[in-house]
Amino acid sequence: MTYLFGPFRRCMYFRSRATRRELWAFTLLFATLQVGIFVGSAVVAAFVTPMITEARRDPIFTWAIRSMLIVVVLFVLPMLAVQVRRLHDLSLSGWFVLLHALPLVGSLILMAMMLLPGKRGPNAHGLDPRTGRPGLTSVFN
Repeated sequence: MTYLFGPFRRCMYFRSRATRRELWAFTLLFATLQVGIFVGSAVVAAFVTPMITEARRDPIFTWAIRSMLIVVVLFVLPMLAVQVRRLHDLSLSGWFVLLHALPLVGSLILMAMMLLPGKRGPNAHGLDPRTGRPGLTSVFN
């Protein structure tokens, strides 16, 4: 649970390091909420409004879009912070998160970088987040 909700507690903390597990668990939580809202609203819409003539005027569609936007707004700062901390774990500058500004290619490059293992031991951004945590496998650290 720490990996899922920890980034919310540290949403304004950009100075340390984060493991792959912390980043990808939080990303999975975000994606699960978005897909859950989308699929749930689609199922409800299929039963409640079988004859949708204009999706823009459908109240369920409107609710789904607003709910998805609320989730994005709630997650944007914690997601940014955990990505910066993950880049710090790779001994990189947090400014690399601006690769998201490059359409499609930038996010793919950043995602590939986030999959790399972090640097062992302390670096310029702090202590190794994996030390002192027994039981974590090297796949997720």
